[in-house]
Amino acid sequence: MSAQKKITLSVRELLAALAYIGEKQMAIAIAKGNGTEKNEIKDSEEILRNSDWWDEQSPNKLDDRVSAILNQMIKAPRSVRFENGEDMMNIYAANPSSVLVEYIHNGFHTFSHHPHSEGYRLLTARFYGLDPELDVDPAKINIDIGSNWYDRLHKMSSEELLAMINDEKNDPKIREFLKAFKANGQKVFPITFLQHNELDFAIMMIPAESYVWSVDYEKANKDQIILTSSTSKDYFKATEDILKGYLENAPTGKPKRKVRHPDQPKEGKGFSLKRGWPFFWKGNLLLLLMIAVFFINKGSWDYEGGGAVSFFWLQWEIAIIFLSIVACLRPKPL
Repeated sequence: MSAQKKITLSVRELLAALAYIGEKQMAIAIAKGNGTEKNEIKDSEEILRNSDWWDEQSPNKLDDRVSAILNQMIKAPRSVRFENGEDMMNIYAANPSSVLVEYIHNGFHTFSHHPHSEGYRLLTARFYGLDPELDVDPAKINIDIGSNWYDRLHKMSSEELLAMINDEKNDPKIREFLKAFKANGQKVFPITFLQHNELDFAIMMIPAESYVWSVDYEKANKDQIILTSSTSKDYFKATEDILKGYLENAPTGKPKRKVRHPDQPKEGKGFSLKRGWPFFWKGNLLLLLMIAVFFINKGSWDYEGGGAVSFFWLQWEIAIIFLSIVACLRPKPL
């Protein structure tokens, strides 16, 4: 399937196709996430026979294009999920030259391939209805707020939130954030990174009319949240860099499990770099993301906060190296 060709399946057809090829657990997980009944799994062949995707000439009777898509979905070692209200976009590490993009809207799943060479700025920005070249940030600030106050924002009525936005006694920067928060239904949208369909890590964001708010739970104390505004241009450039590193360097195949007989003695060195390497690169990827968020809004802290940012980076880098060394050690059996 070329980058220009798209295939659209209803959620009913997708569940039926997955169940038909034996991937019932994946079909059940998708059905559960969509609040869909599971009849499609039970009656998969009948549903496919009555669709456009049944092909008597194909070895498994399923359209070759659909079979190829499902195969890439299932075997993708890594994927990234974007959410925007009820819409969702999944990007799968498909092959060395492109990714598989799944756009979910109103119960339909549209699949297409996107070449690595085209980057991800336009793809991701358009999903949120933003211009990746727009260089406007009316807030230009990092905001520290208490986690209790942040939690209360999610429970406020629309009228209460509107009153806070219109109250000129409140800080103008806070009011800018509240406008974006209200416009998005008082929700924060996650960007979720998955490895073999299991959560790897996630970042949170709120799209505004012409710029983006990042919501960071990691850089502050446990009772604080950091909100960082950034231009659409800078945010999606940083997102593109992270996607390139995550999707285009994905490991091939699933990790193999080594089966050991109960009477067989355990093998392996007491210290192995292979055990510590995954922790090291994941830790540095997260650190890179946190530093990138800082530099998105560099103009607001560059004069006085440069030393603090450098100390923050050095402190966490030392911690990552230390924990990576610990991870290299073989755990003692319980």
